[in-house]
Amino acid sequence: MPEDTGSAVVSSWNALWQRYGTYELIPTLKGRHRIGLTWFRPIGEIPLADTGPVVVLNSETWGVVSLDLKAASVSQLETIHPVNFNYDAATGEITATVKFHELKYAGSYVARRSRATASALRIASKQMSGSGSNLAAAADPTDSITLAKSYQDQLATQTGPNGSTMLNAYYRYNNAYSTAFDNSKFSSKWANYPTDGQNTSFYAQQTHTAALPGNTSSVPVNGQGGDSAYNRHALTMQLFLVAAVSDVDAATAATQFDNTTKQPAQQSQTVDSVLNIVKTTPPSQVGKLTAAQTAEPLWRLKLRTELEDHCDEIRKAKDDQLRGITLREETGAPIEGQFNSYFSLPTLILRGKVTPSPDGGAPSVAFTSAEATYPEVSVRLGVFPGKLHPELATAVDKARFLKSFLGKRVASALQSSGLLMQMSRLMNLALVEQSGNPKI
Repeated sequence: MPEDTGSAVVSSWNALWQRYGTYELIPTLKGRHRIGLTWFRPIGEIPLADTGPVVVLNSETWGVVSLDLKAASVSQLETIHPVNFNYDAATGEITATVKFHELKYAGSYVARRSRATASALRIASKQMSGSGSNLAAAADPTDSITLAKSYQDQLATQTGPNGSTMLNAYYRYNNAYSTAFDNSKFSSKWANYPTDGQNTSFYAQQTHTAALPGNTSSVPVNGQGGDSAYNRHALTMQLFLVAAVSDVDAATAATQFDNTTKQPAQQSQTVDSVLNIVKTTPPSQVGKLTAAQTAEPLWRLKLRTELEDHCDEIRKAKDDQLRGITLREETGAPIEGQFNSYFSLPTLILRGKVTPSPDGGAPSVAFTSAEATYPEVSVRLGVFPGKLHPELATAVDKARFLKSFLGKRVASALQSSGLLMQMSRLMNLALVEQSGNPKI
């Protein structure tokens, strides 16, 4: 390319950094900006995807603590400065290096203790396996869950519309039911409250045994039915769950499901007979998870009265949690806050090409790619009440893997932002003016 082309390209690059110059880059990054007839939109904040839960702390005191950085963005691109610029006249290729003195990465966070999954089924199984029961240890929770999943498939495919309706209700309120285990009173009673000297893991094992292949038509799930220990424990846990959930619709669904199953539970039922009841019950009854109100057996009325104080304890714990009287770090409930980070990016290399004009006019510049050195991004978490925050902040500060992970994300966001196009447009305007044409 002609020697004067090289001079013009270098001059247009320098024009991007001339303070108060016509083609200065920084004003176009800060706000809406006009040069001649051309308007520039500010790049503004560059959004980043949520990190998802990342385990940052595992201690005897707090257990496993995960951190999810959400609704985050990178800003302050106006702190950009040039480092060097090179133009290869033989190939037309350009290479530019810039740096950012101080970028800002900010958003919100959710910290959570010991919640490895959002599945109500798995959380309930985990609560039982941690109860200290020999039977809980004997029954592999994963195997039980696999078995339960197989019966979910049967409900979905072999029991007509009723099975699908029941599963839809479960998944619709799954989050509400799983969140109930953040209530320490409920989670403790779920795992440990005894019926006839046995806790939930015992009756879960009873269900598991009845559901094993070869047992589904002969081994009863609920004992002799009626006021069997199994039925009494099932009603107990249902009442505890209704007391614990904050979602009114989820509580109503659990209560209405009890209304639907109350009458069949008076007789001894096997797994096969339960599936047949679901299949043959009129859709108008199960479809809405409701049933005609029938006179409740005396044993159920008596049990409701006996459990009222326990349900009240659960409701009070829920209210304390909602009002912040009980610290969220003590309940396992999610802890929400804001975070930020200020850091430099020492090297961003931009690559592109200069294309001569076919009619002898001004050449055009296009930056087409960028690569960056990955910075370490250390986030600062907004303070929340309690003793966990200092330990969590220290753990985050020591988490080199997290700093590196965030640095790569930030660098990738900058590389794919509109920065390259903005710089190309400004350089092209400067080249047009240098060619003797007016600003366009």
